Amino acid sequence: MSYDFWWNIPHDYMVSSEWGLPPQFENGLVGEDLLANRYGHCLHFRDLRGRQHLQTIDIGANHQMALDVRPAHEPTKDYGFPGVVVDTQNLEGSIWTWRREKNGTFHAKKTAAIPPEPASAEQLPDLLKPFGAVPPPGDRHRPFTRRPLPLCRLLGHR
Repeated sequence: MSYDFWWNIPHDYMVSSEWGLPPQFENGLVGEDLLANRYGHCLHFRDLRGRQHLQTIDIGANHQMALDVRPAHEPTKDYGFPGVVVDTQNLEGSIWTWRREKNGTFHAKKTAAIPPEPASAEQLPDLLKPFGAVPPPGDRHRPFTRRPLPLCRLLGHR
């Protein structure tokens, strides 16, 4: 299921991100699905005028919930920044950069990692005890690192 999208009108394309299936977030995050890498981890590019899918970029199964899609501040530029909520190998968040090449293909690479916050085992839900940490904190004022509500509920935050 798509989560966020952005369109580049001057270049006639749209990019969208993935989240998960409704049962994976309606009642809170499903921890087992998260650690099994069953949430979204792809970026999709579509031709607006032609109404067709152009390309999918899989950023890696461990990069779960590629949610926020942010364009360059200059709308004529052909790049932007998706944020990833959590890497299931180490709980870090990350910011990626996508760009469009002159031949029309898209590429994405990780450009920033946001480390998890260490926590003692007694403070953590069972799901996170093996990591000894929680994913990076965030809020609506820091869009690349904010946790979606289901993750907040899982971690016991409000």
